[in-house]
Amino acid sequence: MAKSVAAHTGGVRLYHHLRDRETLTVIMLHRILPKAMYAELGADPAYTTSTEVLKELVLFLRANYTIVGLPDVVEARRGTRPLPPRPLLITFDDGWEDNLRYAAPVLSGLNAPWTLFVAAGAVNTGAPWWQETLLQALRTGRASYRDLLRMAIGETEVDKAPRESPELVLLACFGALDVARRDSLLARVNERRPCPDMASWDGLRSLLGGNVSIGAHGFSHLPLTMLDDPGQDLQQARELLRSNLGPDAIVSLSFPHGRYDTNVLAATRAQGFELIFTSDAVLNVCPGGHLPHDLIGRISVEEHSICDDRGDFDSSRAERWLMLRKRQSAA
Repeated sequence: MAKSVAAHTGGVRLYHHLRDRETLTVIMLHRILPKAMYAELGADPAYTTSTEVLKELVLFLRANYTIVGLPDVVEARRGTRPLPPRPLLITFDDGWEDNLRYAAPVLSGLNAPWTLFVAAGAVNTGAPWWQETLLQALRTGRASYRDLLRMAIGETEVDKAPRESPELVLLACFGALDVARRDSLLARVNERRPCPDMASWDGLRSLLGGNVSIGAHGFSHLPLTMLDDPGQDLQQARELLRSNLGPDAIVSLSFPHGRYDTNVLAATRAQGFELIFTSDAVLNVCPGGHLPHDLIGRISVEEHSICDDRGDFDSSRAERWLMLRKRQSAA
């Protein structure tokens, strides 16, 4: 109730204006589609934002922050140039084709810089992404967790409750399969349209040179904490991105599914990534406009967190969601 009253009286904005002058806010989005296409494509509502809401969100951000690009954050980390007051970085994860088709025109029209973290192994497949096919089958009830797990590991009974989330367990199990075997199994539960989910290399290259930066999001897009050799996955991503997009694409990385531990951090730094983005929903203190650490938190932005019950953008909800956050100054 106090948060709601503060939002309606301007208290949240004033609090943000006074507190966050030397604080970097980073937001994380995924898919961008016209609202009318949600049902047609079966997009996950938890990770999809409409083009209409994206435009209103960016206008809100511009009124309350200074929107910066990834090169600005890199320079602040290197100590060569400070960030402006109340900086904010817009990021997208995965590398969906709809980011190019729908998000890019909105952001370009508003002259807003943004960063796309790409799962390198999913680029240029020209087909539905197997991970979305798997998760959509689970999400829509076409197959249960136990049925899918039995398909992947070949056991007749699966009794143990998963330690991780069911989605991550399934991704890890199917990700370990031979590609032909995996595709054959998923064909049994696939009712999706035969169109590419993810961007092509040509499409990604078309973004370069404008207000868009590209970074790594792993190779396999599997949780790095669940891989035997996360360093190998990161190296594959690094080499593929560098060869197709150039050296700027291997400066930064965001963790797939937000999962990391000390081993993953060590492997990431060993690969030379200068900025490492997490899914830890914290604000990042930048004294004097400089970033003291390479590990950067991000706030996930979903429609339910910034829209009213009708699905329209709600600035007061957005204020509370973004501005009333814990600040993290140490990695």
